[in-house]
Amino acid sequence: MTSRPTILVELGCFKPGFRASGPNQSWSRIAEALSDRFRFRIIGEADPGEVEGRWHELDGCERVALRRGAGITALSRLIRSTPAALLVCNGFFNTTMTLPTLLLKKSGRIRPPLLLAPRGEFSPGALALKGGRKRAYLSFMRRSGLLRNVTVQATDESERNLIVRQLPDSCILIGPNVRPLATLPIAPSNPADGPLRVVFLSRIDRKKNLHWAIDLLRGSKVPLQFSIFGPVSDEAYWSYCQSLMVNLPPHLTIDYRGAVDPEDVLATLAGHDLFLLPTLGENFGHAIADAFLAGTPALISDATPWRGLIGATAGADLPLSQPSVWHDFLRRFSELAPDDRAMWRQGARLFAEDRLDAAADAERLACCFEQAINLG
Repeated sequence: MTSRPTILVELGCFKPGFRASGPNQSWSRIAEALSDRFRFRIIGEADPGEVEGRWHELDGCERVALRRGAGITALSRLIRSTPAALLVCNGFFNTTMTLPTLLLKKSGRIRPPLLLAPRGEFSPGALALKGGRKRAYLSFMRRSGLLRNVTVQATDESERNLIVRQLPDSCILIGPNVRPLATLPIAPSNPADGPLRVVFLSRIDRKKNLHWAIDLLRGSKVPLQFSIFGPVSDEAYWSYCQSLMVNLPPHLTIDYRGAVDPEDVLATLAGHDLFLLPTLGENFGHAIADAFLAGTPALISDATPWRGLIGATAGADLPLSQPSVWHDFLRRFSELAPDDRAMWRQGARLFAEDRLDAAADAERLACCFEQAINLG
């Protein structure tokens, strides 16, 4: 029997921590779907008190912790001591793992073929955040030759087109995310005369655009109960968001509920009428997929792959440049009768069932990995 090729993944944050919930979900489900074909070993950022350098089993993967900022020598030693058919770097602008790994690859100190996954970082909205630094970094990458003999992964054709604009000379493969359908949770009913229950569930940083959501709801005339869930990854940005949550208009209440354990995400989303995420850009958007799987309609920006929501009665994907259109949708949605709300919940779930095909996506992703290995 042929042994499974090992894929070594630099992830930064991985369970049991869930500061970067999207990549966590991606790699947990990839390992689950493809464990019969590949052996996955994850290099994760060490949680407080965690023992570094010790491999242990976790959700079908093997994980080892590396202290943040441990340095290029420690990273090189770990990679060189872990034979792998493919090395995957998550995050193009990651200077703690990706950049040192590219330097090691160019110098010949590490040998596995390298697959670089930008994870939505080339969307216009994401590139605009700290745009000057990112333009300088991109210019350096193009001139340095660090991307020579490196394969880049896109999750779909639209992300591929965004990557081509920035890295026109790169070899780009398409490998989709893998999301199996989950059991539909029971949604608690909301009194017809109660406020609209709106939920934000995502990492709290500028890319997710929480401050824009708060401003939007402050300017709405609809009675609203806004619940915010998610780990804070940018303390300064969170402080700014909190400053917008004082002296609220009487129609609006806002509560921050902290991070949610991954096993509780769907039930949490199902307990609300509408999911709100005015993100600046996503290559997939696991929280959006979770909302649909929970049967919760989603009001999101048009900077994600999830489009055509109004026609599917699954929510709305709207331009951030037109907040009046968002206000109009909120007003009309709040006026829906209970039976109509139920129809939108059903539409959200059916949208997920129509868009997600875990078996086919897993096969396409496996082909992506195999191509990347052969290109190396």
